[in-house]
Amino acid sequence: MSTRLKKNLQKGPACRRAGFTLIELLAVLLIMSLITLSLLVEQGKFDSSTVLRSLAYSVALSVRQTQVYGVSVVGVSVSGTNTYAPAYGVYITTVPYNAKKSYLIFGDTSPAGGNGQYDAGDVVAQSFSLNSGYTISKICVKSATNTYCGPQGLVTLEILFKRPNPDAQFVALKSDGSALSGGPYSTAYIYVASPNGDTRAVTVSTTGEVAVWGPGVTPP
Repeated sequence: MSTRLKKNLQKGPACRRAGFTLIELLAVLLIMSLITLSLLVEQGKFDSSTVLRSLAYSVALSVRQTQVYGVSVVGVSVSGTNTYAPAYGVYITTVPYNAKKSYLIFGDTSPAGGNGQYDAGDVVAQSFSLNSGYTISKICVKSATNTYCGPQGLVTLEILFKRPNPDAQFVALKSDGSALSGGPYSTAYIYVASPNGDTRAVTVSTTGEVAVWGPGVTPP
């Protein structure tokens, strides 16, 4: 047998052993699955963060829109007739639970001439519903000496604007409808939350300034 033929026969078994074993294939599949899962999780977090940011700015724009209603001569159509309210406000309540998923802009028309807060007879200028799983997780008001939030009895927040004054007025109510003690208040806080627990805050000051804060930031 020639030397060249001997070398070819020696190479044969080595060539037949080339390729992947079952364990190697399973390891590759596991790594690919972990990478895909990681990408999906990160994509979900990005989508949630984007929706939460949009929601926070929508709440801020609603407050600004209410301010425009309050200092301008804006009529709300009721049964085909324009009704001009002396003041407009944003109404937010956290009780019952499903109320955390919506809020509204109202015209203070009831009783006649308005009473400085939302009543069943007031005109609803606009209502807003939050995306599924997103909530208004907390509302707060700040006085000169303290900050009051939900655990301290605050369940309803109203932010009113009455022409010709562009400044905001805050109404903070307890679960029985009575006013929360500790006012007057200088700032209102509205916290919105995503399904994974991330939060953003919207603040409104008595001067009418509206600000949106970054994820997880607690405003001063």
